[in-house]
Parts: sequence; structure tokens; C-alpha cells
Amino acid sequence: MDTTIAFCHLKQHKLLIVKGPDAKKFLQGQVTCDINALNQEKNTSVPAPLGAHCTHKGRVVFSFRAVELSPEIESQEIALSIPSDIVDIATAALKKYSVFSKVDINIDNDHYQLFGINGTNAKNTLQALAVGEHIPEETNTACHTSAGTIICIAKECYELWLNAEQAKRFSTYIASEPMQNEVMSNEGILDDEYWDEVKIKNGIAGIHANTSGVFTPHAINYHNMGNAVSFSKGCYTGQEVVARMQYLGNLKRQLYLFTSKTTIPTTISAGDSLYVANKAQSVGDIVMISHYKQQTYLLASTKVECAEKEVVFADVSNELPLQLMTH
Repeated sequence: MDTTIAFCHLKQHKLLIVKGPDAKKFLQGQVTCDINALNQEKNTSVPAPLGAHCTHKGRVVFSFRAVELSPEIESQEIALSIPSDIVDIATAALKKYSVFSKVDINIDNDHYQLFGINGTNAKNTLQALAVGEHIPEETNTACHTSAGTIICIAKECYELWLNAEQAKRFSTYIASEPMQNEVMSNEGILDDEYWDEVKIKNGIAGIHANTSGVFTPHAINYHNMGNAVSFSKGCYTGQEVVARMQYLGNLKRQLYLFTSKTTIPTTISAGDSLYVANKAQSVGDIVMISHYKQQTYLLASTKVECAEKEVVFADVSNELPLQLMTH
């Protein structure tokens, strides 16, 4: 894109809030990342890892990004950013295990608004909003500032969790005349469709409702995504299967990034299978896909030998060839 900065309003994302004196202890026993490593220090970078909650068989029920909002012992508060379409699944999955823990599990519907900012000048733009305050530069870290909670998800790519006052200030700022010379030309604030493309291009896979319970953390490359999977934290739901894959498994499939020079129908979606020529058996499955401006990008868990040595197709009739970008 011939633009410096893109702003997005992430209306299809929600914060799942786990709050109470047992919040950290409870989540530590339920998810793949190390919740005990989270902290809420001001004016410095703090961990903001990806993570997953799995079934006992090691399949991802939902994925998330975690940030600690309050460290107070009696009111610990951890926020998990998740897609809106998986809210009910995620809430039910955690509540099933929370009976004996002092925690409240709720979706935030009115306090926070989520935004994204991406581009070569993103950090400087945020620095102008939070003058004199620390802006995170390392991937999977966050900083709590007067302008909001700022999370670095990739190089010059950030998510913002803002309260009502901060969101109003942010919206006013990006609508100002100086910023209009920087933003995506004539398009204003973009939406989740563009942000999905951004995450896909950066190799950040996520689970939606139609793929809940389908993939393992390894299939979506979380074992290579910073601290998304901790192999030293101890037990959590599905931990034995995930650990066995890491130390004893031979991973025949990996996460690959594909695009296409052919127009891919929007009916092709996450969970659909991939194929190679003249074979009816699937060689991979789509984890995430975006069709922003009729350009398709997708992340797919695909057989290594097929992805790297053969042409992969998005349909069994071999009419929709894909182009491997990286993995």
C-alpha cells in the first residue's frame, strides 16, 4: 500500500476479563502461556503474549492475547483479546473449570474500544499521543500509558485498548489535519477485514468459532511465537499432549503463508481444506484467510513436502492455485 499509516477500529474483537483473587492461578492452569509472567508496571514494556486454551486432547478451543490490567491481590484482572465470534465458546470453556476458583469471567461490552495502527510511522504517531511515555517496540509486549494500553504485535504494528475518554482523544487526533497527510488515502478508519490481512501477513494465526477444537498449538505455530506456549510453566489443560508434540513428535505439517494471483471466492474460509493436483485427499487446512480488496492471503497448516515442493490449490478441482510466500 502506498500509505504511511493505517488505522483500524476493531469492532469484531472483544476483551474477555478474568477478575478476582484467583485470576492468575486459575488461568495459569488453563492456558498455554505463562500467566504468572504478566505484570502491570507503568512506563515500561510488560509481557503481552499470545496464548491458547486447549481441550484435554491438545486442540485449541480459543486463542487470545493476554495483558494484566490490575495486579492487586484481591482484584487481579487479566484481559484476553479474542474474536467476537468465539466469545460464547471461550466464556463457556473457562467457566466450566472456574467453579472452585474465586474469579469472575465476563466479556467487556462497554468499557474498552479496540483499535489497530500499522505502518512505517506507527511508533512515532503513538509517541505523539503519549508524550514522554514509553512505547513498546518488542513484539508481544505492551505498555500502559495515559493514551491507553498499547500492544506491539509486530514491527510498527500495534493494538490499542482504550477507555471511552482515550478512544475519543484518539479519534480526534487521527482526524486532525496533520494526520490526514499520513493516513491511508481517502479511506479513513479501516475495519477488522484489513486487520486480519495485517495479522496474516505477519504470521499471527488465530482461532475463530468455525475452527475451535480443530488445530493444535503447533499447527498454528504458537510454539514459535514468543511465549505463546511455555514448556516450563507446569500443568495446564492439554499440556501433556502439547509437550509430547514438542519433544517426541515429528511435525508433518507447518503453518505456511499463501497468496493467490487468482481471485479466490469469499466462500473459501477458515477450516476449508487445501489440495495438490490430481489428489482428492486434503494436504492442509486453512487457519485464517482474508479477502481484503479482493486480494487473498491465508495461513494454512499444510504438509511440509506439499507446501514446499508442489503447487497447492484452494479447491479439490485444482482451479484455484495458491502461491507460497513464507512459513
